[in-house]
This record gives sequence, structure tokens and C-alpha cells, in this order.
Amino acid sequence: MTVGSAYPAGAARPVGDSTAGRDRSRGDRTAPRLVDRFELHVIEEPEALAVAEGAETVVRAELWLAAGLAAGEIRSAVGSGKRVVVVHLPDSAAWLVMFLAVLRAGHIPARLPVAATAQDWLHVFERVEPAMVISAAQSSEDMPAPAVLEAASRTPGVSVALAEGTAVHIHHRAEGSPKSVSVPEDVLLVAFTLSETGPPEALMHSEESVAAQNRYLTERYAPSRHAPVLVPCPHEDGKTIVDAACLSMYAGAPIVIRDASGMGALKQADHEM
Repeated sequence: MTVGSAYPAGAARPVGDSTAGRDRSRGDRTAPRLVDRFELHVIEEPEALAVAEGAETVVRAELWLAAGLAAGEIRSAVGSGKRVVVVHLPDSAAWLVMFLAVLRAGHIPARLPVAATAQDWLHVFERVEPAMVISAAQSSEDMPAPAVLEAASRTPGVSVALAEGTAVHIHHRAEGSPKSVSVPEDVLLVAFTLSETGPPEALMHSEESVAAQNRYLTERYAPSRHAPVLVPCPHEDGKTIVDAACLSMYAGAPIVIRDASGMGALKQADHEM
């Protein structure tokens, strides 16, 4: 992940859950949460570029709206209690939508690289007891990845959803009432990394630790609307896209997911900014 500071600059209020307004009215936070901070960026400039991937671009208002719709689907399946939701998608605009959707639903997004095996999934399910996995449909079949299905079938209480572009629908809804799982209140997100010598390793981050990292990166690299956060693709380490998403939401800088040549998305982003 890098910040492209060398690239030159070239609606109405968003429909949402007004989380920033609710927190400010309660007076229980001295600084906006990450999702609230991004909402403020959306309100300020809804048509500013949020993400570029190849020839595809998404502006802030579109990202916020798509994430809000997906958040509603997530809540309908797993309730509103704070639970882990694993987003199992390649680094893409769709991944960013689902990451934001989980945050807007009040849950904890977790990233697991797409190369994870069924054994990796079983370890993750045992470690964090997720309420849901959001996966991509495989080829022309309207089905999640086989490793996801195998692990979910062996683990009660896990719903499975399919992402189609920036939309999501429930493929399998866990039976019974949503499970109550004790989750540390300060956990904001989880990033799993694959290991060649053992099970996936979990990196848990709080709102405070993410804010501290974002402040450091902002002071060092000065990301902004005209200085995008660059993500090489493919880059399936499980952490790079998470850090990029957090920095982008914090600073209001677009994410540019670079194709194999490294130029397609940059040219498109340069045109949009």
C-alpha cells in the first residue's frame, strides 16, 4: 500500500443511518469513529471519487448507499448485536463495499485471504465464532467457495451470504435466534494472515489503534482527494487492503486498486479526480 501524491487533480445528503449525528448528540465521543468520519467526507463531497478498480469507479455517495443497503441485509440475517462477519472477497471495490457495510451494520469485519482452505476456515470459525461469511459466487454457479460451504456446514450458527458486485443476498441463513457471543467492545476489525507453518493468525485492531495508525500515515504521506491510496493487485496478504480501506475512510482519499500493468486504474482515477 502506498500513497500516490504525485498525481494531479484533474446530491444531495447521503441516505444513511446518521451514525455520526447520533454519536455527536450523545456526546460520548471526543472524535468521530472511523465510519462516522467517512460519513462526514461523504456529506462534504458526495461526488468525490472513493475507489477505482480497472475501468470501474465508485464515488463516495455510491459507496455509502451500496454499503447501507448491504448493511440492511446483514442485520436481517444476524441481528444487531456486535459479531464478527468475515468478508471473503478478492481485493476489489466489492470488498470495500462489504467492509463498510459490516461496520455500518454495527458488526466487526474480518478479512481472510481468498486462498484459505477448508481447514483454515474451521480454525477461523473456532477462533472468532463469526455470525456470517460474505463470499463470492463461483463461476456461473450461484454458490459460495467450496471451502466456505464445507466449513459452514460443520459449524452451527454461521450464515452465508453471496456478494454480486456491490450487492449481497443471503445464501444460507443460520437456524434459530442469533447467537450471543462475547466480543471485546473495543475491537473494530480483524485481519487474518495465512501461515505456511500453522493456522491463520488473527490481528485484532481497536478503534484507537486504527486511529493512531491512520494519524501516523496521514502525517507521513498526506493522502487526500488528490493523493490516492494505491493497492497493488493481486495482493492477498489479508492486511494491505484493510489498512488501505481504513486510511482511505479516515483521510477521504480514494483507493486505487492497480491492475497487472499498474496503469489502468491510475489513468481512470486521474480522470475522475
